[in-house]
Amino acid sequence: MAGITPSVGVPLVRINAGTFGAVGAGVAIDLNIVAMNQAGPVKDRIPPRLLRGTVRGTIEDIVLYYTTSLMTGPSCGVYFWGKDTHNTGLATAHLWGMETFAAAEWTRETASTGPNLIRAHVGGISIPYADDDNTGEFHVTFENDDAALNLAAGSVRFEFGYRPEFGG
Repeated sequence: MAGITPSVGVPLVRINAGTFGAVGAGVAIDLNIVAMNQAGPVKDRIPPRLLRGTVRGTIEDIVLYYTTSLMTGPSCGVYFWGKDTHNTGLATAHLWGMETFAAAEWTRETASTGPNLIRAHVGGISIPYADDDNTGEFHVTFENDDAALNLAAGSVRFEFGYRPEFGG
């Protein structure tokens, strides 16, 4: 998108959105992941020297982890919006970009007799992102597109790589 320039030499920052509540089959949940508040950057989110007063840069990878007794994960989507009002549609919030994951894209990370940790990852992407309402947040929707699989609370963890825009 116009106006966002990827910063060469600026380190990639891992944004860990943590786990979230139960997500029913075919249901989406909205997340407002705080990167910066009035006191400044939230600890362990974005180093203060990499911020220019707002959240602005590029999303370069997305990783989902799912703890389950199954061997595959859900078909799902991750959407990056510009405003808190993203759940009201494109008329009120700018969709910066999205990535979808098919059930077959999940790979097993652990080999045990207990729950499996499986992972879905997409790298090498460049989704420009700006916090259009200047709340210091990443506005994200996680959508469980699987028609039959209910995700238990705390079973999915989400993180992404973000490269802040830095300088002019």
